[in-house]
Amino acid sequence: MRTDLQDVAGESPLWQVVGVGEEHITRRQARDYWWHNADRRPPGQVVVQITLAGELLIEEHNRRHSVPPGHAVLFVFGDDSAYGCDPDRPAAYCGRYIGLHGAGLPQHWTWLRRRYGSVLEIGDDPDLDRLFADLAAVKAMDDPEHVWPMARLVQDLVVYLFRRAQRDRLRRQTPVERAIDHVLSMPTTSLSVKEIAARHDVSPEHLGRCFARQTGEPPAAWLRRARLQRAVSLLRNTDLLVHDVARLSGFSSAHHLARVLRAEKNATPGALRRRRPRGN
Repeated sequence: MRTDLQDVAGESPLWQVVGVGEEHITRRQARDYWWHNADRRPPGQVVVQITLAGELLIEEHNRRHSVPPGHAVLFVFGDDSAYGCDPDRPAAYCGRYIGLHGAGLPQHWTWLRRRYGSVLEIGDDPDLDRLFADLAAVKAMDDPEHVWPMARLVQDLVVYLFRRAQRDRLRRQTPVERAIDHVLSMPTTSLSVKEIAARHDVSPEHLGRCFARQTGEPPAAWLRRARLQRAVSLLRNTDLLVHDVARLSGFSSAHHLARVLRAEKNATPGALRRRRPRGN
């Protein structure tokens, strides 16, 4: 019988620490240290593994990437990926890992890896050390009453990974790359292309050329389409006032939204609402 702490698939929706610790692999053991994630259980468990010494390899899409000291690799049980030590150049390895399980975590890992890659530069960060120590301490208690503190710490770790990955990405990017990333990641911002370019100290013309080379269309056209898609979704699926839909979609006013809807969809906000699927 399914309990209140299980979803329809029989898996707990709670964010939990499944395992946490360190691995010390000798040079002799390293030749056989290789894991295929597709076969590992439970499916959907996400892992952060940090290289402290030696080198780890992660294999995805028939390509191998190095995980040197000071870097973390993200993977999910059930994925078509594998990791371990290089069998051709076996060397001693030391790593720290944490396995997490719960609703939504695989989707967070998928988004992180798609946007930033599976290997993140971590360095020597005392904040991460404290997070690992706190998560290990709560896991060791094995007390149902500590569900909420554990969930809070898991959330802190997820937020840490997002912020660290974003900070490292920004550090490596050129100004125009940061401007392009701004457009792509925040399409519903109320800023114009000219304002985004100025914020990142690039000319609108240079931003437009680079953006079109990367996406196939100018930034203004891309933003207009993304904002319109967002507005149409909100009109069809919510009861928000039209001026709130406009604000949340990046349009300057309800009048501006209505004008774009007429031009692009030959429709009005009210007409879109009348076309809702039954049951909405």
